[in-house]
Amino acid sequence: MVKQNWYQTAAQMTAQYNAGPSTRVLEHTVQRTLLDMGLCSRRPTRVPLLTKRHRQLCLQWAREYREWIMDEWRTVAWLDESRFLIYHIDGRVRVHHLPGEQLLPSCTAGHTQAGGGGIMLGGSSHGRLWDP
Repeated sequence: MVKQNWYQTAAQMTAQYNAGPSTRVLEHTVQRTLLDMGLCSRRPTRVPLLTKRHRQLCLQWAREYREWIMDEWRTVAWLDESRFLIYHIDGRVRVHHLPGEQLLPSCTAGHTQAGGGGIMLGGSSHGRLWDP
């Protein structure tokens, strides 16, 4: 039942189970059974929404620069950005999964960078400034 819909709450699972011809169960029984099975309720892991094309481009970039030595990487200007949202949107979605399953597509929640307005701060540093 859990693997049919990872996002179901214990209350929804109880209602679904009780709608069938089987014996009635309490929501607490469902919660306890999920814990006994090792299914913990956690917020889904946030992963960027990457298309197949994005993944291909990332792999192509990594292959292109995999032979670079440290002196070449020191010539790169590094950029770091932070976004501060004005209207933080928190859906409070939870999923049940076994340990090690948090990155399965059915246990993750995609997100975009547009969060309802905010401010982006950025800074850059040339690689030579980080030279020890």
